Amino acid sequence: MELGLILTQRCNAQCTHCATDCGPYHTQTLAIEKVAALMDDAARLTPAGERLDFSLSGGEPFLDLDYLIAIVKYGSSLGATVSCVTNAFWASSDLKAQAIVARVRSAGLTRIAASTSRFHQRFVPIERVQRALSAARVAGIYTLLKVAYCAEDTEEGLVQHWEEFVGADSLQAFPIAPYLRRGAGLPETSFVKVTGLPEGRCPSPSLTIREDGRAYTCCTPGAFEPLLQLGSIHDNSLEDIVAEFQFGLVLQVLREAGPRYFAEYAVARGQGSRLRNTYVDECDLCAHIASDPALSRTARTCARQYRKDWASRIVESLSNDNH
Repeated sequence: MELGLILTQRCNAQCTHCATDCGPYHTQTLAIEKVAALMDDAARLTPAGERLDFSLSGGEPFLDLDYLIAIVKYGSSLGATVSCVTNAFWASSDLKAQAIVARVRSAGLTRIAASTSRFHQRFVPIERVQRALSAARVAGIYTLLKVAYCAEDTEEGLVQHWEEFVGADSLQAFPIAPYLRRGAGLPETSFVKVTGLPEGRCPSPSLTIREDGRAYTCCTPGAFEPLLQLGSIHDNSLEDIVAEFQFGLVLQVLREAGPRYFAEYAVARGQGSRLRNTYVDECDLCAHIASDPALSRTARTCARQYRKDWASRIVESLSNDNH
């Protein structure tokens, strides 16, 4: 099982493209007792021989280092692979970066991802990202550079420049989506979009628990909407949340046909004007449908019909096999 845990919405940065509005004024954090209970349940629900992964993020998890280390240590004690996403603000010097990396490595962290973008770099210089990941590589931790880019970055070749400067083990670059911090705005030309409806299926649905206990299908910007919510750890067991994640109606369509299926269903019912002419990718389309109440209702209707059609095909196939 792969379980994403958004530990806190608190962050030292206030990036323009942060759809969850993270910042220093947030205080809510997922209680360590809840985290431990979730990890225990995840370990219990993971079949023998299958990999158990805990991906920790925020906000900025390194703002409370003792809390983070306790969680990493607990997850590692269950035999899980534990990774963490950070903006690397803490790597203010080589010695400090090495000392902090040594502590999280000793606790059991095996993968670390550092995020950057032109928006991150207003708060955290990219030199700190390079310093943090360099210290991590020396300590034997696998490193990933996560770059959120806009059209201007590709035109100026900045993504390649950042990748070469940081020198991480791997790069994950993705275009920013039009779901920004509250009150923020960017020119339409900043978004890398394509005309028409993206055809991709859900690329990597990952069960995610937010700092307030709500569970979602992923942590894509703009995706924390009721259509994609799987429940809450305050009201539902992790087992029930996982069942909804694996067998829910909406998720079946997203995995098998992609959000375009919902969009085309909406168009056929006269709701085409609610859709945009351009999208960044299938995740943008999915988030748009989830954020629009009318499109969201239509998607639920579509998902119920999709399940009925799917069940009918199974019955028909079984009937043909018997003959």
